[in-house]
Amino acid sequence: MNPADRQIFNFDMDNLTWDSYLRHMILGMRVYITKDPMSTLDKGREKYRKLKIAHYTLLTVITILLVWGFISLIIRIMSFF
Repeated sequence: MNPADRQIFNFDMDNLTWDSYLRHMILGMRVYITKDPMSTLDKGREKYRKLKIAHYTLLTVITILLVWGFISLIIRIMSFF
């Protein structure tokens, strides 16, 4: 911005509190874009926590199965020699 615009609009990025800005932005998106009332915030957090647990459980099971399959494949290959 040029100096004249800075005098008119009085906006400085250094004075912006990013944590507060992002919190208000996310809450505004929740209310005005998704039309989700603030009263369902606790239910949403609980649902997110459950989905996160399910996600990491599934990743763990898939990883264990892949490692088990890889190890059994290596054992079969080594038994031929």
